[in-house]
Amino acid sequence: MAEPPPETVRSILPAGLRAQGDDAETIIALVGNANVGKSVIFNALTGMNQTIGNWPGKTVELAQGTFLFRGKRLHVVDLPGIYSLSAYSQEELVARDFLAARVADVVVDVVDSTILERNLYLALQLRELQVPLVLALNLTDMATREGLEIDAAVVSAELGVPVVKTAAASGKGIEELVAVALTCSVGRPLPGPRYGREVEQAILRVEESLAAAIAQPEGAAAFPPDLEGVPPRFLAIKLLEGDPEIERLLTPVGDVVDAAQGIAGELEAVHGHEAAGVIAAERYAVAGRIAASAVTHVDAGTRQVGERLDSFLLHKVGGWVALVVALFAMFGAIFIVGEWFGERLDDLFDLWEEWFFSLALSHGWADFLWRGLIQGVLAGVSVALPYLVPFYLILSFLENSGYLARMAFLTDTIMHRFGLHGKAFIPMFLGYGCTVPAVLGTRIMERDRDRLIAGILATLIP
Repeated sequence: MAEPPPETVRSILPAGLRAQGDDAETIIALVGNANVGKSVIFNALTGMNQTIGNWPGKTVELAQGTFLFRGKRLHVVDLPGIYSLSAYSQEELVARDFLAARVADVVVDVVDSTILERNLYLALQLRELQVPLVLALNLTDMATREGLEIDAAVVSAELGVPVVKTAAASGKGIEELVAVALTCSVGRPLPGPRYGREVEQAILRVEESLAAAIAQPEGAAAFPPDLEGVPPRFLAIKLLEGDPEIERLLTPVGDVVDAAQGIAGELEAVHGHEAAGVIAAERYAVAGRIAASAVTHVDAGTRQVGERLDSFLLHKVGGWVALVVALFAMFGAIFIVGEWFGERLDDLFDLWEEWFFSLALSHGWADFLWRGLIQGVLAGVSVALPYLVPFYLILSFLENSGYLARMAFLTDTIMHRFGLHGKAFIPMFLGYGCTVPAVLGTRIMERDRDRLIAGILATLIP
C-alpha cells in the first residue's frame, strides 16, 4: 500500500501512532492562547521525551512528546499558541488543520484563569468544531492572588465539557487533567452553545445548502477529503465568516459558497456589520455570560492595583492620554538611543577604515573592496540596527506587560478604517521619525496583507 503524501497532517506523527487497536497510543493535543502556560504543561508531561521540529511545509514550530500514565503510553502534540480558528496566520491554519483532521483523540484547551472571558473565545470555536474537549483552567494560583474565584462546575455546565483547575508551574491538577482527558477521549462530544436567533437561522440555512449540494452526485464527488468528518455547523459558520481557505475548498461543491455569501449579506443588512464581526460578537457575548456567572471577586470591596490601572489605560479619555505619552516616550527612546548607537558604530567603522587602508593592498583594490563592497554592508548595519534593537526591546516589554494589546484595542477602530489591526498604529507612528524602522516594524502584523498595507502607509508619512 502506498504511503500517504508527506504533506498530510498524520505524516508528522510517528508511524506507530497510525496503528489501530487496543495498543494504539492515545494522542492528546494541547491548544490555547499564547502565554497561558500551555508549554509548561507540555514540559511537565513529557520531560525529556520530546522532539521539536517544523510542521510540513511551514515555518511554524512543532513540539511533540510521549509519557506513561498509569501504565498507558500517551502522545502529546503542543499546537502553536493561537487566539482563534480563523485562517489569518500560519499558526491558526496549521492548528485548525490538525484539529479538523481528527488526529487527536482528545483536545486540552489551556486557558488563563485571570482573563477567562478572553480565553473562552477559542474554547467556543473548539466546541463548534465538535472535538473531544477538556478545558484546563490554568494559572488558578495567580487568579486566587488577584481575588478571583472560578466555579469550574458552572463553566463545565455552560460549555458542555469537563473542566479541571490547574497550576502548571507547581504541578497542581496535572494528574487529574490527564485522567479526565483519557475519559473524555472515548466519549462523544455534546452539542456546543447556541447564539442569537438571526445567527442561528443563517447557520442553519447554510447547513441546509451544504447538505443539498452534497446530496447531488457531482457535489459529493467534489467534496474535499480534507473536510470529511468536519461538522457541517463549523463549515457553515466559517462560510458565513468568509474564511478564504474553507471557501476555496468548497467552491467546487455546487453553489454553496455563493449561497453562503448571500446569506451572510442578509445577516449584515440586519446587523449593520460584517457577518464575521456579528458572529464574533455572539461568541464574546456567550463568553461574557459564562465568565460573569462563573467568576466571583472575593475581595469586591477593594479593587486591585492592576484593575485600577487597566481601567485607566482603557478609559476613553485617560487611555488616549496614556497612549500619547507612551508613544512619544517610545518614539524618543528609539531615536535618541538609535542616534547615539549609530554614532558609536560610525566611529568604530571609521577606525576599521583606517586599519583597512593601512594594509598592504594596492590603492585601487583597497578602494574597490572598501567603498564598493564593505562600506555598503556597514552602512546598512549603521542605518537600521541602531533603531531596530531598541524598537524590538521596547516592543517586547510592551507585549510582555500586556500594554501592547491595550494600545491595539484603543486604536483598533481608527486602524480598521484602513483595513488593519490596531497594532499597525505602532510602526506607522515610527514612520514620523524614520521610514526604515517603520517598515521593518510591520513584522509585528500577523498577515502578509496587513504588513503590505502598513508598510505602504508608513512610507507615505512625511
